[in-house]
Formats: sequence, structure tokens, C-alpha cells
Amino acid sequence: MKSMMTVVSVVNFAGHGPACPPVESRYEVPVQSEEQPYLRYFTVEEEAKFLDTGWVEDHSLLVVRNEEGKGLPTNPTDEERAALEERVVELYGGESVFRILIHPKRSVQLTLSCTKGLMMRCRKGSARITLAVFPA
Repeated sequence: MKSMMTVVSVVNFAGHGPACPPVESRYEVPVQSEEQPYLRYFTVEEEAKFLDTGWVEDHSLLVVRNEEGKGLPTNPTDEERAALEERVVELYGGESVFRILIHPKRSVQLTLSCTKGLMMRCRKGSARITLAVFPA
């Protein structure tokens, strides 16, 4: 039996003015590879490091989640909130002009033509990360 990857994403917005309907993305991708997904938990610091995407040679999806902010007290102090907001993770390719920002408690899903040369760093302090690389 071939493997199958299912991706579901929903963005809701509630605010002033007319309601904005949810933006949904749902799709399935048949996985041709026999490779297993690469899943790692690690901490990034202010010094940029190359992103290790493991054994997956041909990937279909890269998911990076900033775990900071999980497990905070129910009512964090203003200082705790301010310190958390500074733990933004940057993901970029070498000397690239653009940077993908991953704020605390948020994640990004990417399909890239190549993952070689991807760099990652935390803007201030350190941040716990979950990385998942799914084969094509």
C-alpha cells in the first residue's frame, strides 16, 4: 500500500466590519517514496545554523513550528509576554533578502525546490522548534 499525506489548514478572522469567511486548504498527496518522515525537536539560538533536514532527499512538505509560549502560566506577567514575543525564529536561504518569520506558537508549511543552504536562527535568546520533513 502506498503512503498518503493529508494536509488540513484553516484560518479564521473575527474583527470589526463584515465577517470574513474562513480560508481553508485541504488536500491529499500520494507519497511515492519509501522514506519515512523526518521529525526532530531542537533549540535554535541567535547564531544562525544550517537547517538539517535529515535523510529525506526529495521532500514534499517542510513544517517548522515555534514551540515557545506553550506551557506559560494562565496569566503571564507583562514581562513574560514581552520576552516571549521576542523569540521570533527566522528561516532563510543563505544571503537571501527575504526571511520567513515564525512567531511563538506559530508554524509554517513550505514546499521548496531545494532545502540545501537553509539557515535558521532566533532573533533574541533561544526558541524550541519542531521540524517535520515529509517525503515526496
